Amino acid sequence: MKKPIIPAWLFVINLTLCICSVVICGLSMYNYFNSLESVLSFQNNPETACVEVQPYSKYTPLKLPSEYLFKDSSLTESSRAEVGPLASIVPETEEPEIVYNSAVFRATAYCACEKCCGKWAQSNTVDGSVYGAAGVALISGVSVAIDNDLFSFGTEFHDDSGNMYIAADTGGAIEGYRIDVFFSSHEEAVQFGVQEITLYWE
Repeated sequence: MKKPIIPAWLFVINLTLCICSVVICGLSMYNYFNSLESVLSFQNNPETACVEVQPYSKYTPLKLPSEYLFKDSSLTESSRAEVGPLASIVPETEEPEIVYNSAVFRATAYCACEKCCGKWAQSNTVDGSVYGAAGVALISGVSVAIDNDLFSFGTEFHDDSGNMYIAADTGGAIEGYRIDVFFSSHEEAVQFGVQEITLYWE
């Protein structure tokens, strides 16, 4: 009996399929062993297997759209470069202007003696310190008696020479724009006399 003859084209197709199967099988094995090697490398040294990540720097400049920058036209290009890109969008804060009141006062002087304070001379002195109606020790040349209807205790006054006076006492004869300056001695009070001075206060 005669064996059947396989056509040449069918033989070529079968050979091609075999070669493709071998190639695909080889690639699969190659990928498998590469994956296995990566896993083993990570287990042995996980630090080197990790991807290095660039840490965030706190000095990384903030990027804003150009329409938000340099709103203040008064800034020159050189000043913008000096102060940075955000300077023009930060509002400038100005110190509030202090408005002072002023008036011409009739200034007299007194001390803690009986000539000046009468019956209150002894009661106002405690351990060598003289206390006013505000309940604080009086300071020579600084503490003054004022009209409580116009000023509160603790009010600070300044004159044109830079001297400061603090309201710490009051009296029945002190009315309106008048102050009575306390001195530690009667001689200093007499020397001060009566003056007209311009005082300033907030």
